[in-house]
Amino acid sequence: MLIFAILGLAILAFSVMSHNVSATDEHLTKDGWEWHYDSATPGTLKYANNINGSLNINIPSSLDGINPLTIIDAGSFDRFYYGQSCAFTSILSMPDSVTLIIAYAFANEGSAYSIVIGTGVTYIGSDVLTGSSIVRINFVGNSSSIINPETDWLSGASASIMGHAYANSDFSPPGTYWHSLLMGSNIPEPAPTPAPPGPDYGTMALTILFLSLVTIFNIYGDFKKALLIQLVAITIMLPGVVWAFVSVPGIWYIPLIFVTVNLVIFVLAAARRK
Repeated sequence: MLIFAILGLAILAFSVMSHNVSATDEHLTKDGWEWHYDSATPGTLKYANNINGSLNINIPSSLDGINPLTIIDAGSFDRFYYGQSCAFTSILSMPDSVTLIIAYAFANEGSAYSIVIGTGVTYIGSDVLTGSSIVRINFVGNSSSIINPETDWLSGASASIMGHAYANSDFSPPGTYWHSLLMGSNIPEPAPTPAPPGPDYGTMALTILFLSLVTIFNIYGDFKKALLIQLVAITIMLPGVVWAFVSVPGIWYIPLIFVTVNLVIFVLAAARRK
């Protein structure tokens, strides 16, 4: 029995040593903050440490530059959990890749005012805001049904805390409750991304008309008119070509090819004239 006990202790010691070797503390330094994670789980935020950064923060989308951040772990912003300095006023953004917010993640934040819950969050743990001064939670996703908070997720939170969401989301309307959270006024909708300008078909058609005239004059040997119209066509088309290469490459390839062909015809015709 003694042999088995010694063997068991040896195996336990080896497993602990292996765990310590395989999971070293790493951190990303960004905007005056240290974002700590274990090397074995780079997608999990272990804790944040404010060195000399802003009090209004954006949680980084990746801690190791490779793996997306998916978990905000227990006590990540709890100043008592790891003994770190993590004071903030507002969390302005949370990556869409974050799916889990574990218990006590934002606990004991005495100077905090607001946080954002990202669009990918599906779970919020117990006592996540206990002892915190946070009074505003902004939900930037449109679907409330994917989020499953624990029943005591607001235990110990500020009595003044309120939630805010977009008007077109399916969160409870202002003045009603969503999982024990009183919903306040709607937050402004994000500005839509402007659509790229469409191709200038009028200018393109005019260019092709000019180039057709160039072809006709080249065929019939009126080289001076052909050269003049060629230059006019290129001048008209040049802004469109520049725009096309920046915005939607391909739309101006036909007239561009047309110009090239006509230049070849013009050079060959001029050479033959000599």
